[in-house]
Amino acid sequence: MMVGGKRAYWREGHCLFFDDTYEHWAVNNTDELRAVLFMDVLKPLPRPLNWLNYFIVYTSRVFPYVFIPWFRHKRWEKKFFI
Repeated sequence: MMVGGKRAYWREGHCLFFDDTYEHWAVNNTDELRAVLFMDVLKPLPRPLNWLNYFIVYTSRVFPYVFIPWFRHKRWEKKFFI
């Protein structure tokens, strides 16, 4: 995997966490399946940009591509934990 021009390697039993705002690419040269977990992390920014960042993140919850998967997951959780 390359992230921001630097090579990064994943090792069994370890996590690889990187900022995907940098140019990156990855190749899985094995016959094994690979699972990827995407996480949004709010970056510390100067005050006006920080407010804009929070606004975008919290208002994005009303859009169908965010709300529908979240709603489906909550429905699945209810079935799973009962």
